[in-house]
Amino acid sequence: MRQLRMAGRVLLSVFLSVLFIAAASAATATYKAEFDQYVRALDKGDDRAAAEHGKAAWLAAEKELGDNGVTAILAYNYGKLVIFNNPTEAQGALKRAKQLQDAGVADLPTSELAVYLAFDDFAMRDDRIDTADAMRKTLLAARKTDEEQPPEYGLMWLRLANADLRGERYEKARASAAEAEKLLNLPNLYRQKAIAIMVGGAARLLPVPRKVADVEAAHNEFLRAIALFPPQKDLDSFDPTFAQALAWNTTALAALKDLGGRDFDHANDSPCKEDDCKSFVNEKTLKECGLEWDQYHPPDYPRKPQQKGYIGAAILGYHLGDDLAVHDARILAEVPQNMFGGAVLAAAKQWTLKAPPPDKLECRQFITPVAFTFK
Repeated sequence: MRQLRMAGRVLLSVFLSVLFIAAASAATATYKAEFDQYVRALDKGDDRAAAEHGKAAWLAAEKELGDNGVTAILAYNYGKLVIFNNPTEAQGALKRAKQLQDAGVADLPTSELAVYLAFDDFAMRDDRIDTADAMRKTLLAARKTDEEQPPEYGLMWLRLANADLRGERYEKARASAAEAEKLLNLPNLYRQKAIAIMVGGAARLLPVPRKVADVEAAHNEFLRAIALFPPQKDLDSFDPTFAQALAWNTTALAALKDLGGRDFDHANDSPCKEDDCKSFVNEKTLKECGLEWDQYHPPDYPRKPQQKGYIGAAILGYHLGDDLAVHDARILAEVPQNMFGGAVLAAAKQWTLKAPPPDKLECRQFITPVAFTFK
């Protein structure tokens, strides 16, 4: 989040420097000192300290200056800082900023203030259609009036896309995800961008009855998300968002199989087969390592998802030992959540090799996609 806030922080510093001069004769340095600590914390990437000092600067200005432009911008600054992690805490600061704006003692960016207030209301009640639609309307209005929109708006569109997806508003989810993707272009936001792409893909995959064209389109979206991630070093540090993209892609392949399309080989397929995508650095398949299963049985279809008619997938990570067995098995991601992972882990405990693996990391650690389909 640090890079997201830097531009606004710089503008705020310039604005405050002017206001500080005007207010210097009537105020002590308390709020200024807290603001300086806030800036230092942001520079260090310490969001917790930045929030602490940002709030202290605002509250000190309330005591020292009262209804003042400095008070307004410090309240606004603090509300923007904490809104994604603590919208309840942000609400008071943002409403105070608006109060001072409406009273004519502050000159805050009107369109941006409206966006943050709408997002705060939505974030605290994101299960309601009315707050979601109000958020959407405000963001679209800002798109028309603002020449350049900040990446924070992309995070807001992403939160909206997720709410749309949960509410099965699939067309809106796709549109919200597309807006999010356009704005999440900073290098450090590739995970959020991948999530936006996944939401768009899921909104194509989930509606039933499924059509092959829609599932193929979803599959291509998930591949785009996968391509954003570098090859991983090991299982312990495997990126969970990357794993989730692999799980969604495997689910799309399961859906294609269910529709009579391509088949999927649990035992030998890599979840990341395209030329521009590798799961691990120096990645190798079991076959490339000269390995073959002696005992291998696909997991049983769990009763609950079978009764509900679910298809899905789990991404299994594991190590292979000299004793020919699977070790350290773990579920890196699954779709839907908490449906198939237990069955996959139970099956993996029974798998054994015909011969020990080579003494190389790339032939000892693997991830395997396991798809669940009715055909």
